[in-house]
Amino acid sequence: MYLFIYSLISPQFQNPFNAWTQFGWDNKEAGVNLLLYTLTKDDKYKEAFTTHMDGWANADPIKKTPAGLSYVSQWGSLRVAGT
Repeated sequence: MYLFIYSLISPQFQNPFNAWTQFGWDNKEAGVNLLLYTLTKDDKYKEAFTTHMDGWANADPIKKTPAGLSYVSQWGSLRVAGT
């Protein structure tokens, strides 16, 4: 049932990686895409998740500190990294 409901609202989440998206307290979209891929094996969810993670790992478009910490904003970088 939940998968059906998500399939109705998911078109609003078509951008697989938004540079300002974090896996924070109010946004679990990357995790949802991973779970949906696990359940459905639909490549659109896999692509959305891997594109999001590649953006963080490869620092494009996400910035990195000289020590290698990826961050979106100067505010709360370590708090977000710990989430």
